[in-house]
Amino acid sequence: MENTYQKELKNISKESGIAGFGFFFFFFINYLISVVLTRTLGSDHYGVFSLGMSIIIFANSISLLGFDQTVVKFISHYRIENNYKDVKGIIAFSLLSVLIFSMITVLILYIYTGTIAKILKAPELLSVFRYFIPLVPVLNLLSIFMNIFTGFERPKIQVIAENIFVPGLVFVLLILASFTKIGLIRVIFFYVFSNFLVILWVMARFKKDIGQLIRTIKPDYHIVEWIKFSMPLYLQTFLIRSKNKIPVYIISYFMVSRDIGIYDICLKVSAVLTISLRSFNLVFAPKISKFYGQKKIDLIESFYKSGTKWIFTFSLSLFMFFVLFAKDILTIFGKDFTEGQLLLVIVLTGELVNVSIGSAGNILIMTNKVKVSFYNSLISLFITILFSVLFIPKFGLLGAGIAQMLSVSIINLLRLAQVYYFEKIHPYKLSYWKPAFSVLISSAVTYIFKMQFQSHFLLNIALGGILFFSLFIMVLLLLRLDDDEKQLFQEVLVKVGLKK
Repeated sequence: MENTYQKELKNISKESGIAGFGFFFFFFINYLISVVLTRTLGSDHYGVFSLGMSIIIFANSISLLGFDQTVVKFISHYRIENNYKDVKGIIAFSLLSVLIFSMITVLILYIYTGTIAKILKAPELLSVFRYFIPLVPVLNLLSIFMNIFTGFERPKIQVIAENIFVPGLVFVLLILASFTKIGLIRVIFFYVFSNFLVILWVMARFKKDIGQLIRTIKPDYHIVEWIKFSMPLYLQTFLIRSKNKIPVYIISYFMVSRDIGIYDICLKVSAVLTISLRSFNLVFAPKISKFYGQKKIDLIESFYKSGTKWIFTFSLSLFMFFVLFAKDILTIFGKDFTEGQLLLVIVLTGELVNVSIGSAGNILIMTNKVKVSFYNSLISLFITILFSVLFIPKFGLLGAGIAQMLSVSIINLLRLAQVYYFEKIHPYKLSYWKPAFSVLISSAVTYIFKMQFQSHFLLNIALGGILFFSLFIMVLLLLRLDDDEKQLFQEVLVKVGLKK
């Protein structure tokens, strides 16, 4: 088991590093894009843009049919059995099904654009929403193709396409257009055009890397089995997307577009905490399915513990840095957004709980607890609606943040309990005190520095960041790394060329 663990640890470290770089690039470019948009469109028009994208993402969850996760599960399973007839069958069936339902969704959105704007009390959405609609089939097919690559344990393609090419193209187009006036419709066109170019590249890679492998194979279809597996996931994805967008729609109903923009920016900043979790999950998800099929629960537990420790260490440091410099960070997007300082701290707290639980959600799905995962999503939706209705009319944006934080925290704690109940595993080790202590020391020193030194907000962030993260890494190294963390650290040094 030890040799297998060390070998898989090396692979996961390498692949997670690639994924982590992709996610970091994605967030970095997306923040640059958001800065350009908020400072050129203003908080009002940016709020309209955020609302339109929220509706499209919600529509995608309806037309994806749960096949984005289904292809990962079954391709991983069929490849273990070397059964490429079924691999080709699940690929063909998922692509055709999603394309058909995407086009139906497009038609419905075109017909009911006015009704949607009326329900959300957002008349400003009426003149621009139809420009968003072509994103539905493009994003859905892109999602299926990228998850096919993940099922083949090639997450690099998904990372490059979703996290580098798409935001990179949008940013380049925005920069090129910055010499003229950038309107909302032009911004929407940039997003549609960029995703269309990327899906063409992904399809070409699919034909080259996977199409050649299965081209001459006659597919087998197990449609009933696939639908039985995908339907709970379909409903779950629908519930998750509903849950994530409910606060936005309630803000739209009770407040104004400007408030949607502030809420959206706070969510985007808080999402940085999930970089390490997303990177790890992208690589770990197909391996959970493989290890579970091989009845190697001990390997799942080992990686669950190690992975969550890495994730917690990285995310806790970011959490405290963002809390210390919340106002300065929001000032980057414009003075209007500094009103969300307390809101940012609240949603950051929810994301910290999320990453501290680790890959519990993926473990439930990949160990065939799909119904349990569906019920979790149902509970999460109910909690979000309840807290949003209770808190947003009374507390405004802070109410939306509280609703988000409570729903994320409660459902992740529930997943943690379920993983322990079903598999008797958990992600925690005694050595968690080391990153916690390191953050405590670095936060205290940085806070004192911040109180004594106040300058331009960018200088505050830069100098504070250098001080905080230097102290954090120094104290963490003094406390000594675990053996698996040393191996990960060595892999990183090799990757960046500091060690041979």
